[in-house]
Amino acid sequence: MEELQNLTCFGCRHHRVTHDPAWPYACLRFSIRSRHLPSIEVELASGSPCAAREPRESFREASSTGPYHGHSVKDTASVRPLP
Repeated sequence: MEELQNLTCFGCRHHRVTHDPAWPYACLRFSIRSRHLPSIEVELASGSPCAAREPRESFREASSTGPYHGHSVKDTASVRPLP
């Protein structure tokens, strides 16, 4: 089990922490919830390391492609004022 923990889900874009104490970890890619990290469950079931791991974007990278699509917050020409 110690060698299975080399590949962790933390930092993966598919990994989520649930609010269910019985199943605290989830993987959106494989649609599983688990008591252990999903990468460990995948390796135990398939015999190979998780191939779906994708690095999560940092907050800065996500905000540069976020809802403003390259516009700065100060660019309010296309924003309707509040009533």
